[in-house]
Amino acid sequence: MSEKVETWAVEVSLNGERALSIGHDWLSGREDIADFKDEVVRCAEHLLSFVGGETEQVATLRAKLTKVEEALAEMTERARKLGEAVLDPYHKPIVRKQYGFISQDVICTCPACTIAREVVK
Repeated sequence: MSEKVETWAVEVSLNGERALSIGHDWLSGREDIADFKDEVVRCAEHLLSFVGGETEQVATLRAKLTKVEEALAEMTERARKLGEAVLDPYHKPIVRKQYGFISQDVICTCPACTIAREVVK
């Protein structure tokens, strides 16, 4: 197609019924089109797939999603390790040690307490 494009239009149908129409100088759609946001986004992604690209916003969102998924996997692993740690029923995460007339709080360094402190951070 070597001619200059002066007008363009795209229509979106949902269950065979026109739901959205956009063109070079118009936008129109059903009053409840926001209720079909996921479907409209999916249509836009399919349009982009024809030219092999995605918008910068989509790429940014995908990168953020990847980071969140990685953080969630790390927290899940920490929680699993914490669940595996079996504590003595008399275990105290902070113990007051008495050295003559001096007392000092000592923080427990067992694996369960260490992981719990990291998870709470």
